[in-house]
Amino acid sequence: MTLSPLFPLRGAALGLALGLAALPAATPAQADGYMPYIGELWIYANSFCPPGWAPASGQLTAISGNEALFSLIGTTYGGDGISTFALPNMNGRSAIGQGQGPGLSMIVQGQAAGAQTVTLTQTQMPAHTHAAMATLGASENAATTAEPEPGSVLSAAQLYGPAPGTVALGGLNVSLGAAGGNQPVPIADPSLGLMWCIATEGIYPQHP
Repeated sequence: MTLSPLFPLRGAALGLALGLAALPAATPAQADGYMPYIGELWIYANSFCPPGWAPASGQLTAISGNEALFSLIGTTYGGDGISTFALPNMNGRSAIGQGQGPGLSMIVQGQAAGAQTVTLTQTQMPAHTHAAMATLGASENAATTAEPEPGSVLSAAQLYGPAPGTVALGGLNVSLGAAGGNQPVPIADPSLGLMWCIATEGIYPQHP
């Protein structure tokens, strides 16, 4: 690799610059004149990453031999920071800007969130009612006795009382059983699987 002439070679940065100078020179992926910044992410339609790039699949990577990339992303995406660090994991995920937009939640660099499906609970559903219908299976024939006995007839509009005569039939209580299949609902946007790659070689970006 060729160091940028703007790279500052002062103090502790000199040691890092010497380490970067030992990295491989421009790879075939850079032969067209384009030199990526180390840590840059690109999407490829093929199933592999070209030389100088690595799959952004969250894999642990040795710090040794990748000092430049480690100095940029550290353990933001995982690793012990002693011998390994992790690359960003873009598998099944979409990128979202870090920080906090107006009216939006705070997103921290390296934060992974969200799910492809969700199962609503009762407390998450809008308040609503269900209609219910019930039929009282009573005869409309005239009552034949003052006391309920086997073979006696219950009127649809009246109920036997403790003494000769009748009392009004009370209200009917109806309970509804559980409904629904409790299945998760897909909430992911329509998408297309492609290959995310991160540049492990190239120009060392300067902090503005």
